[in-house]
Amino acid sequence: MEIEELSSDEPLNLRFSRNGWVLISEGDYSLFIINPFTGTVIDLPELDESWYCYNGISFSSQPTSSDCVVFGIGGINSTYVYMSLWRQGDDAWTNLWYDNNLPFYVANNNPVFHHGLFYCLGKYGNLGVFNPMDMTWTVLDRPKPIHSVVNEERSMEDCYLVESNGELLSVFNGNNAKPILVFRLDKSKMTWRKVYNLRNETLFLDVRTSLSVQAPRKEFESRIYFPRFSKDDHRKGVYYSMRGREYYPKFYGVKEPVDCIWIEPSLYDDE
Repeated sequence: MEIEELSSDEPLNLRFSRNGWVLISEGDYSLFIINPFTGTVIDLPELDESWYCYNGISFSSQPTSSDCVVFGIGGINSTYVYMSLWRQGDDAWTNLWYDNNLPFYVANNNPVFHHGLFYCLGKYGNLGVFNPMDMTWTVLDRPKPIHSVVNEERSMEDCYLVESNGELLSVFNGNNAKPILVFRLDKSKMTWRKVYNLRNETLFLDVRTSLSVQAPRKEFESRIYFPRFSKDDHRKGVYYSMRGREYYPKFYGVKEPVDCIWIEPSLYDDE
């Protein structure tokens, strides 16, 4: 796709996508949201206190909606987090700092807006929750972290949070052909339950955007796709089979496009 609106002298980075819209940073201070299928652009205020320095960023609903909230979060240690918030109609960002009530290491993945709250997955597998209505931040005491802080090998994994059929899934991938760990949040007991089969779901994972979709055919069920492709055929996406517990094609020697993002096409601005 050739998109005139993405012509810029400043470096562009794809940060997040939802419902056909993509949030993009331009240089260090500018952000905008675009529907690349319609060309509609929504400019956001410039970041006024610092350059783009978030571990994750996302928005709650259609950017054209009056209740849309853009939320970015970052942190450099376990004791505090910093956030920026923009609501539809605001002229500037609201910048916030919070002390963590429990240790929380912000992971490099995007928050998930789920039932009115922004859920953030920590690098060890615990959850932090931001409520945009009352502007509160809480590190949940449950579910307990999946990994121990002393387990440095596991703590270096890529991790993802994704909404699937109205529930939250966390996925941990060591990025070195190890078995992938998938957990479903049991909200009745607030514990992570290990998942061995995704049934008719297919996951598309990346730290910028993770999607769960219903498999179009049975052979695609219980697969996890990453933005990596076979070195022999750039159209052949690499996936991990939950049933076979291995990668297809083999993990080694695959290619990853630079600055790419999963997106669900939308030909309308109000979907």
